[in-house]
This record gives sequence, C-alpha cells and structure tokens, in this order.
Amino acid sequence: MSARGAKPDDSHEITISVMGPKGSGKSNIINRFFDDQDPTYAFKPTLANVRYSKPVQVENEIVQLECWDTIANSKSNHASPSDSQHPMDTAHCCIICYDINDTQSYVDAKELVKNIKGKDLNNTIFLVGNKLDLKDSRKITEADAKDFADNQNIQYIETSAKFDTNIEQLFMAAADSTLNRLKSDYSEKANVEPEGEEPKVPIQPVSESRWYSPITNLFKRSVKHNPDTISKQDLMALLPPDTDNKNEMQNYASNSGARIEQLYNSGCFKDILENMASDTNKEEFRQAREEIKDRLTEMGKKVGLDLSAVANSTATGIIGVHEEKNKQTEKTRIRL
Repeated sequence: MSARGAKPDDSHEITISVMGPKGSGKSNIINRFFDDQDPTYAFKPTLANVRYSKPVQVENEIVQLECWDTIANSKSNHASPSDSQHPMDTAHCCIICYDINDTQSYVDAKELVKNIKGKDLNNTIFLVGNKLDLKDSRKITEADAKDFADNQNIQYIETSAKFDTNIEQLFMAAADSTLNRLKSDYSEKANVEPEGEEPKVPIQPVSESRWYSPITNLFKRSVKHNPDTISKQDLMALLPPDTDNKNEMQNYASNSGARIEQLYNSGCFKDILENMASDTNKEEFRQAREEIKDRLTEMGKKVGLDLSAVANSTATGIIGVHEEKNKQTEKTRIRL
C-alpha cells in the first residue's frame, strides 16, 4: 500500500468518521495525515463536524478518502439533538480514538464502539490508542485494548500524532480494509459476476477536479466551495452571546480561534484565498478581506442572521489562518 499515487481515473470514494472522547487527540491525528501538521498542544474542542479529503493509492487503485472530524458532544460521541444525521451513520469506516493515559477516555471509547456495533451500520471499525509518545505513563495496556478489539471483531492500532507514529499506517489500513470489505459485500449481493470481470464497488467515483498534485499541494485537504457545508448553528457561534455572564463571554473569547479555523477548513473561502499571492501586499489583503466579508454576510442573510458586526474580524482571522498554514506548508516543502 502507498499513500502516493497517480492521477485517478476510475477511483473510489471512502468516507471515514473519526470519533472519540474530548482530548483523545483525534483532530491532531487527522491534521497529521491530511495536512502533515504538527499537533496542537493546547486543547481546542472541535466545534463543528469538519471534512478533509485526500487521494491515496491502495494496491493498484486510487481511493479518495473523505474524512470527518466529529464533535465530541458527549461521551457516547453521538449526534446532538439538533443534528439530523451523524457522519458515522453514513461512513464506510469509523475510527474511534482514545488517550492511552486516560482511563475514562478508554471507557468512553469502548462505549462508543459498542454503540456503533449496536446500530448494525456494517462499517469497518478501528480502535486507536493515541498519545503513544506518553507511553511511560500509560494507564491502558496494549494487551487489554487488543483483547477488547478482538472480542468486538474490530481492528486495533496505537498512534502518536506528535511523533507521526503509525498515522499513515492507520489511514492506509482503513482504506485497504474498507475497500476490500465493500468489494466483498457487493460480490455477495451480486452472487455471480460475469467471468473475467471485477465486481464494481457501489461508491462514488472521484471527480477530476478534486485531485490535487502531491508536489504542488502536498495532499492538502480539498473541500467543495459550498456554503451549505456551514450550518446555521456554525454561523450563530460567530455572534457574541447576548448576556453579561462572564463565564459565557470568556468561553466565547477563548473559542474564537477554533471557530475561525472551522470556517477556514470548510473550504467556503478557498477560491478567494487561493488567489492571494504568498507575499500578499496591503491592497490584496484588503480585497480578499472584503470578498470574504461579503460572502460571509451573504451566508448569514440566507439563514436569517446579521453577521455584519463580526464579518470584518472573522474575515481577517480566516486570512490569518491561511497565511499561517502556508508558512507550515513551505516548511514541510523545504524539509522534503
């Protein structure tokens, strides 16, 4: 298996839902694989389900991995009442992460595994013991976790997002196992295939427009420029709470960076940001900020929200995130 591949023709799309208790490091695992980012050490809760995309090669086939970083709303990690459908309900593969140094994290992850198994979703499941870099203080032994995984008939692997340990192996194993399962399931349903023909997997092909060169883009995430990927709830989170409660105001302020990064990750402003030069001057910065501000304001109007008071600062923040990620990408390119 390889995470590198040629331009896809008849490629397949596999959806992965990455879940786990708060603080398990699932977002760092995703960012390490999809963006080759070093982990964020300050805990930032995932405030909205965010999608990442990356083409990989499994044997002789190109597979487009569509990965959801999900909100840990509760220890069961299932959808909040306002969600009509959780990504795990339609995912081909579920990756459940826990912190090997946190007993409660492991307990919650096991409950989540049982929850998914109980829904009979027929998806591939991986249990992931994360933060292997802190194994000297681990609370959960590898043997115990493996025994649980074997009893549940799921796969187990241990990772470290910090040291990039088994991160690529995890996602490639997920792609390989899931693709083989889908082919097997389809073969069983089809019962008999015409002699000499491979059964076709009933999953969406990858459109050519979503292919990104490993040289020019370093397999960065690709998300369709569709404002509908941002919910009304996501946009409402941009508005300060209508209260004098200090705790709520402090929580709003402390999560501002996470909210802006969620918007950046949505891809809704990617076309604007890609037109910015690496050495953006003041005029280009102002123009990009105005375009993002206008689009954000329009997105708010469509769902009955007035975002004019926060549009300017949010647009500035989105550009700031973009420039920081460009710096990280350049550092990665230099290392390569």
